[in-house]
Amino acid sequence: MQITFNPASDEDRAAVLNLLETFVAPVAPVATATDPEWVSPYGDNNPPVNVGVDTDVNGTPWIADVHAGSKGRNKDGSWRAKRGVDKATLEAAEEAARLDLAATPEAPDLPPVKVEQETVPPIEMTALISEYTRCSEAGLISATEFLALYEQYNTSPQDIATNETARAQIYAHLQGLG
Repeated sequence: MQITFNPASDEDRAAVLNLLETFVAPVAPVATATDPEWVSPYGDNNPPVNVGVDTDVNGTPWIADVHAGSKGRNKDGSWRAKRGVDKATLEAAEEAARLDLAATPEAPDLPPVKVEQETVPPIEMTALISEYTRCSEAGLISATEFLALYEQYNTSPQDIATNETARAQIYAHLQGLG
């Protein structure tokens, strides 16, 4: 069985992209500072603890064990205490939390880094499809290997039509096959 398509036809290109979508696994989400795989841009691997910490008027962070779950505040701007927590326990927990927060190092004050953006010549979708067809017919790449390129270049069949960088990378990869 031989399947052919016209790369100049919008309908044929859409059909090929829809078919390819069925073979692609979803891309994993990007790691954040709360993920175990998170990597610090400052060279250490400790997520910043006090960046963006919500504190009350006294500089105390909200503490689940002693503060109201609503995160409500008193008229003076301090955290509202949880029901049943005595004043001594509340004050001790708040003092400890303020000391912990003060001992947490701030992110270093680094100068901004200028990143040169690589200029990638635009590659039309038809050129990518033609290059894939050439490589496929020459036996240089299988459909499974081509689908793996989406993950390798952090894109998807849905995204490739608008992601010029990934399209150019996949195109260059295919050209490098021979």
